[in-house]
Amino acid sequence: MGANHDGSRTARIVVYSMAYRGDVFPLVALARELGLRGYDVVLCVPEEMHGLFAAEPFTCVDADSGDLTPTRLDAYGSYTARWGKVLMGAMLLRLYIGRLTVPRLAEMHAAIDRAIEGADLLVTHPAAATVGRIAAEKRGIPWIAADLFPMLTPTVHHPPPLMPRWKRDHKLAHAYHRSMWALSMSPMARWVSSEKAFVKYRAEHGLTTEPSYLVLGRLSPLQNVVLVSKHYLEPAADWDSKYPMCGFTYWTGNDQTLPVEVEEFLAAGDTPVLVTLGTSAAAGDSHVFARVARVLDELGLRGLYLTSNEVNAAELGNRPGVWPYLALEAILPRVRAVVQSGSHGTNALVLAAGKPSVIVPHLFDQVWHGKRQVDLGTGILAGRRFRKHQQLKAALQQVTTDPRFAAAAEAFAAKLATEDGAGAACKVIEEFLAAIPPWNLQEIDDRV
Repeated sequence: MGANHDGSRTARIVVYSMAYRGDVFPLVALARELGLRGYDVVLCVPEEMHGLFAAEPFTCVDADSGDLTPTRLDAYGSYTARWGKVLMGAMLLRLYIGRLTVPRLAEMHAAIDRAIEGADLLVTHPAAATVGRIAAEKRGIPWIAADLFPMLTPTVHHPPPLMPRWKRDHKLAHAYHRSMWALSMSPMARWVSSEKAFVKYRAEHGLTTEPSYLVLGRLSPLQNVVLVSKHYLEPAADWDSKYPMCGFTYWTGNDQTLPVEVEEFLAAGDTPVLVTLGTSAAAGDSHVFARVARVLDELGLRGLYLTSNEVNAAELGNRPGVWPYLALEAILPRVRAVVQSGSHGTNALVLAAGKPSVIVPHLFDQVWHGKRQVDLGTGILAGRRFRKHQQLKAALQQVTTDPRFAAAAEAFAAKLATEDGAGAACKVIEEFLAAIPPWNLQEIDDRV
């Protein structure tokens, strides 16, 4: 616990996440803002990422997350490519939860438990909350979920992702959507998500568990912050004040200077199309890089390829404009359009930069983001029919030549520019801490 110059206490806040960069970086932006506001912030994430945050105003500790790290998840790329868009991603739960979390539940619990000792608040990624809340509830520490996936939050106004939606919002539509959400929380769904393992583990630690632990339990009963813009997704009327839409949060690094060789490439020809698929899609759908490269060659367009790792970069041979990783905030202003997977972090940065997209989804939530881009007029969703070369070519040609896409993207970026997602989320967190002082543990216990 830190102390202010007047002797008062500085709240200690632990921010917790793991898995892909897109799961971690939005919460890093939040941790950074909290640190700049003077809080004693600890970021609990996989150790392989700690070097990225050396200049940030917080300390890092290891989440001890096993294979749930950006590098080690590459090994499961073929699995996620096969199952990522099937049954609303249900089979991904067998991987991320059944194979990679449940066998290491005790180790992961111990790591976050060490991190939050003496803390006043835990702010957690909603998936990591399945573990983090166990430690928080045992210690009587309040916790907030920083949600990146509002499409997974039940409401009568729309169904779960990938399920058909009624065109009009009326009572029959509400009943239908309610039934679809009930299906997503059925006994079969709870079996797929290995819920019994969490029920058993929590019981061993004296904690109770409500049904649908991994659907409803990912959100806090106390308070949440949604790191998604209200311009991107209108808040549902049945979401309460504990689930506010704060806005996108962005973190791509402290050094936004592009390497000399990148500047030379940019200066050597026309404005390129950026091709970046994020961690999961780069591992599971690496062939997309070569497919897009062939199309861009046929269209006479240059491509700048961010392949996520050296293996994918090598597969593109001696083609110019290939790098494993560059700071997106630095490169996005220098491109004309983007081919992306629709992952949360990349998608938010592309929208904020005002660039039109072709979305080649890899996971079910990326399909949802692709559909949102279509609704906004800022991009084209490359679904199953885009497996054919000519259809992918048509999509890229349309996005790069039809001025309506660029205009819509620029107009939407102007809306996002009016928001401060990290600042809004911090305001909610500060109001929460003020309303429930961290030392009043009995009140917290009662509410949990």
